[in-house]
Amino acid sequence: MKNRRITIGLIAIVLSLGLVIGSVVFAQNQEGGYEYPATSQEKVAVAKQLLSNLKTATDYEFEHGTTEEFRGRKVFSGASAEKIEALQDETMAQVHKLLARPESERQNAIKNIDTFATLANTKRSADVIEYKMRGDDPYKSAAKLELYTVGLHMYVVNESTNEVIQYGPRPFKEGEARITYNEIASLNQAKLQTIAENIAKEYSPVSLDNLTLKVNVKENEYTIRTFFRWEDTSTILDDKVHPFIQVGLSPGGDVVSYSNTLSL
Repeated sequence: MKNRRITIGLIAIVLSLGLVIGSVVFAQNQEGGYEYPATSQEKVAVAKQLLSNLKTATDYEFEHGTTEEFRGRKVFSGASAEKIEALQDETMAQVHKLLARPESERQNAIKNIDTFATLANTKRSADVIEYKMRGDDPYKSAAKLELYTVGLHMYVVNESTNEVIQYGPRPFKEGEARITYNEIASLNQAKLQTIAENIAKEYSPVSLDNLTLKVNVKENEYTIRTFFRWEDTSTILDDKVHPFIQVGLSPGGDVVSYSNTLSL
């Protein structure tokens, strides 16, 4: 059995995130035999009860289960870590499903994810588009976002427009495979910029000629990433940054990340 650990702090974070339901909500649709209430108030009440049950189970396991000291903190370990991690995943999945917008309203988002995946060449025939959660945009608090995963990839969609505004690798669990990119430096910066421009032009609501281009190359002993970022310096978002569209590429031209705050 793998030596698995899960911190008490992580559980607390999950619970605190869940209990602000109303500003942050999560989702999917009705399946699997769970009866969901019809009204928003009832849904919030059920979600809070689910999170309360998770806290009760976590507290009990913390007192009676297996724990250890890890980096100066008391954490779950062994069977208790696996048990609480599974319970946490199950509970949050129910909360996400409970508070989603209707599946019919998400169909255009799914179509746009599929279109983006085809354009960025990240689409895999066996991958399934899975709805994960819903929340606020850190750049513009009035905007509501939805998170989807497709295989090893993650997509964030603007709920009001159903547009993909962010793409990248999803969080990985211990032991999971990682996305492999073309790391052979076969393309110069000009060719990489052409790839980035083709993607940015497809999704930018304004001409790239009216934006300010910034190029940032990040390199470590394992990888090189080139980020092409076009900014609208005429305005500013809630977090005091200029609206932008950014495409990150591997040396071989694979799209490793994408962000678009221009249309928020």
